[in-house]
Parts: sequence; C-alpha cells; structure tokens
Amino acid sequence: NSPKRPCRILEIGCGSGDVLRKVVSTCQHKGLVCEAEGWDKSATAIAQAAQQSLRFPNLVYRKVDIFQALPEVNEWELD
Repeated sequence: NSPKRPCRILEIGCGSGDVLRKVVSTCQHKGLVCEAEGWDKSATAIAQAAQQSLRFPNLVYRKVDIFQALPEVNEWELD
C-alpha cells in the first residue's frame, strides 16, 4: 500500500493566517495529512502569520500579489 497523498490547501489573501491555522489544526485533529500555503500581498501580514504558525511545519506563507504574477502556478491544480 502506498501512503495517501496529502490534501493541499491554498488560501489567497491569508492575512495573519488565522483561518488557515484553524483549518490545518482541524485536519491534524482528524488525522488528515495536509500541506497548506497562505498567500498575501502584505509582507507584514506574512511575517506575522509565519511567526504565529511556528508549530505547523506543513504550513508555509508567501508574499504574493496575485494581480501581478502567480508564482509556480503549475504546482497547484487551479480549476
């Protein structure tokens, strides 16, 4: 048996990451494996989100302005 593929979560406009942390925490409590990424155009918000999410190694944040250019879009299945 191969291990289950983790679910992948992308939040665009994540701010300080409160919602994304809650989603990841809920997944963990239910035994689900997930990878999560939060994007925001505010460097301040991203820094705050990263600082508050240190206990979530599978949660990363990036400073992205989606109205400029999407980074590595092929990583995500955007439907």
